[in-house]
Amino acid sequence: WLGIDTRILDNFALAFLTTVHSMAHPPLVFSVSWGSAEQYSVGYLRRLDYEMAKTAIRGLTVIIASGDDGNNAVGQDCSLSGDLLASSPWVTSVGASELAADSEPYC
Repeated sequence: WLGIDTRILDNFALAFLTTVHSMAHPPLVFSVSWGSAEQYSVGYLRRLDYEMAKTAIRGLTVIIASGDDGNNAVGQDCSLSGDLLASSPWVTSVGASELAADSEPYC
């Protein structure tokens, strides 16, 4: 079990990764069900990807939820947005989508 201070949810991903890197003997597998749309600066996303690469180099597995809402479309125009952490090549992303009649527009 790894807990992150809930007062830092805006930087949860970076706090999670830096906490893992500070551990001398971290667990070998992490399952993260938290995520949000990747609407962050390019610099921040690169930093997260760098931190996730360091995790992979250590031989740690990170399994990330791909999102609770399908493609994470934002707005009525169905523009697509990846889910934070889940789109990194250094993690395994797992998820599913469920369509509902009241969830228009269908993207």
